[in-house]
Amino acid sequence: MLRAAAKNHQAVLPVCDPEDYPRVLEALRAGPSSEFRRELARKAFAHTASYDAAIAEWLAGEKFPEEKFLVLKREASLRYGENPHQEASLYRVLGERGPSWRPGSSRARP
Repeated sequence: MLRAAAKNHQAVLPVCDPEDYPRVLEALRAGPSSEFRRELARKAFAHTASYDAAIAEWLAGEKFPEEKFLVLKREASLRYGENPHQEASLYRVLGERGPSWRPGSSRARP
């Protein structure tokens, strides 16, 4: 149902994150903008894609399946990439605990 709502986001508001409830109530009072509808649809598609990947992995039932799907979450935006004119971000596998890292530190800590 969530994916169907996301496909039809011009007419409905697909909500998958309880933290969005206050913003949704405010948007309903004021009339939701197309940008807000698109943001909620993007979140809904990301949510269902993550769920589908977890199901596919479970159904494979193998330690090393033929296909592996990773869902990554941005941990931090970095000052620059390999060169100062490049942008970069640090990601971790969703649901995994990676090394603790703080913006401004030069290396990961165990």
